[in-house]
Amino acid sequence: MPVLKKLDDDYNLAVKKGDSLLGVTQYARAKVAFTEAAALKPAETYPKEKLAKINTALADLAKQQELDKQYMAAITYADKLLAAKSYEEAKTQYTAALGLKPGEAYPGTKIAEITKLLDDIAKQMAIDSEYAALVDSGEKLFKAKSMDQAKVEYQKAWP
Repeated sequence: MPVLKKLDDDYNLAVKKGDSLLGVTQYARAKVAFTEAAALKPAETYPKEKLAKINTALADLAKQQELDKQYMAAITYADKLLAAKSYEEAKTQYTAALGLKPGEAYPGTKIAEITKLLDDIAKQMAIDSEYAALVDSGEKLFKAKSMDQAKVEYQKAWP
């Protein structure tokens, strides 16, 4: 009987250690303890269930780490593009980062910032285009000796 008692004690100790380590998310060390327990008593399902839980947790952790890596790469690249004033490309990268982690505020903030910058640029381009058209019209009227009409066009350009 002492051999069975030792086996039970070793098994119980391995399970207790595994449970303790699993409770503090020490997955690799808990896996070792539950593997030991499963080897001691192959017919027991508890260590096998815990090993399955650990393997799932480790797989989830690996997926999260990969997602974090992809997110940070997209953010880093987007930040560089934004600094280089490549607004559309930066917006695309921030949108990709937001797709990876929809709950993150940073990419949404940057997208809004870029959208405002692009709107401001578009407004300024429209103003510049209108100004150039008025000056061009004034120049043509001036060359055609239509001074009063040229003056009106110039005044529209410089209110």
